[in-house]
Amino acid sequence: MYHRHLETLIVSRSHELEQLLESIPAEDNFTHRFCTSEHLTQERLEAASIVVVDFAAINRDEAFKVLALSNNDTIVIGCFSSNDFSMLSDVQHCLTQVWAKPFDDEKIRKSFSRILKEIKQREDARLNQVYLDTLIDSLPELIWFKDARGSHLKVNDSFSKTVNKTKAQIEGRGHYYIWDLEPDEYAQGEYICLESEEIVLDKKETCLFDETVKCGGEMRKFKTYKSPIFDADGSVIGTVGFAHDVTDLQNLMIELNIMIEGLPFAVMVTDKDKRITNVNQKFIDIFQLERNEFAGLWAESLLDETRKFDRSKKWAFDEENGSIFMHSHNRVLELHDEKLLDIFGVFTGYLST
Repeated sequence: MYHRHLETLIVSRSHELEQLLESIPAEDNFTHRFCTSEHLTQERLEAASIVVVDFAAINRDEAFKVLALSNNDTIVIGCFSSNDFSMLSDVQHCLTQVWAKPFDDEKIRKSFSRILKEIKQREDARLNQVYLDTLIDSLPELIWFKDARGSHLKVNDSFSKTVNKTKAQIEGRGHYYIWDLEPDEYAQGEYICLESEEIVLDKKETCLFDETVKCGGEMRKFKTYKSPIFDADGSVIGTVGFAHDVTDLQNLMIELNIMIEGLPFAVMVTDKDKRITNVNQKFIDIFQLERNEFAGLWAESLLDETRKFDRSKKWAFDEENGSIFMHSHNRVLELHDEKLLDIFGVFTGYLST
């Protein structure tokens, strides 16, 4: 996806190194150009990704000029003979590698090849970082990475916006600071964020939690997935979290419950497989079961083909002229089913009255 062009400046009186280095193949996505010169210019130094300096070709002042003008990403290689070692002690802290003269061609090739591989690894890592940042910052959900102690290492734009803090303010900080909580407030509230982190670290697997957080002075509900991050040796070194705000959805469910509870007749909501997802109180009163007994129950299980009318199966049904009637020992109900469709028109369940 990317392409990099490497300029290698060789400061020397001889073209020996240039001829040697040109024989080394470039890494994938890279091209090279080599230039040998005794004359140093600021423009050449600033353009160079790699600077190879033959310290026999320049004096001490020129050597420090090279080191001063090279930027932090520039790889500087020093070439020394036994006569130049006195200068090595002054500049070695600025050098990436030291090549001894006279040159061993095979060692020089291996050394320069390793440098090229390291540059490629650095660029690949940078590209992977761009991939990750672009992905997480394009999502509206909150995403974060933590170390095993709970310090935030990385967050996305949505997380930063939600807590009203910059990424620089967030990174390296813990839960209380980021969410503007005092420990006492956390202990007395319905918060489980810290405890859920411990669960993930202990189980070493992805877990789903319903979590409550305070954002800008108001409480919000999140569906949160948290997963462990493993080191090369298999130990857990942190966690990654993905939180979807379901506050508005839960508020909508409350409004739906208020609506169906206000209807003057029994209401049952099922999924497309006819499993019960919701009922109103009038439905509960008719069928004489507890509300939690309906959750996930097959709608057909309320019907009793044997007509024994026990507590959990006290209804039988008949079809007449296209209408469905439910019978018990003391009443008859007419059943109406309406299909529920999602925003795309896909069938998702039934509303039965």
